[in-house]
Amino acid sequence: EDQLLAAEVLRLAQSAQFSGKSAAPILSLDEALVRLGTRRTAEAFLQASMNMRVFRVKGYQRYMDQLRRHSALVAQLARLIGRHTSLYDEHAFLCGLLHDVGMAAALIAFAEATPRDQTPPDFAEIWPALLEAHEEAGGALARLWKLPPEVQLAIEHHHGFLVKGRCHPTAAIIEVANGFAEEVGLGLGQESTPASFDRAVEELGLSPRQLAALRVEARELAAGSSES
Repeated sequence: EDQLLAAEVLRLAQSAQFSGKSAAPILSLDEALVRLGTRRTAEAFLQASMNMRVFRVKGYQRYMDQLRRHSALVAQLARLIGRHTSLYDEHAFLCGLLHDVGMAAALIAFAEATPRDQTPPDFAEIWPALLEAHEEAGGALARLWKLPPEVQLAIEHHHGFLVKGRCHPTAAIIEVANGFAEEVGLGLGQESTPASFDRAVEELGLSPRQLAALRVEARELAAGSSES
């Protein structure tokens, strides 16, 4: 849910309603908040909330809550991983928060397509399709919302983080963050493989010492998430 709301706020911050035509693309929520200011931020969040209608999802609320916690953890981990590289950590946070937006949107679509007197398809039945299609669906949504191209690429390639044969560093950060989330019990299951995790670590040049420090931070963040 949070990731859909963040995407809508980002879209609004770049729109003509809130920004001039020549304004540079926004790459983080911090930049969006600075551009909007306090009053307009409140307006944007209110408008985004009204637009998205994502706060209750018939039949899938437990999974949406799990997805929300997972995405929040991946975003925080992506920020930390970004600080161990030369990449913009707040941009990594934003992409981490939005990375599974395609999965959230698909659950909403399944729920809204189900007649009121019927039960939506069982989650176990639709999970393989969600897993296979969520990167492409997320990328399509990012383009539809006119998010910055760098955000679009990171969302669309956060597992297969090679774009035209070259590593997309922010997508690789998200893959590493996904791997840590799996390790601490806040993954989504079968999303990240050890081989893909190791390849992303290699592409980012993370050292064993950095990985050890990040694992400690991942456990601390997961513990804080379970207590909240």
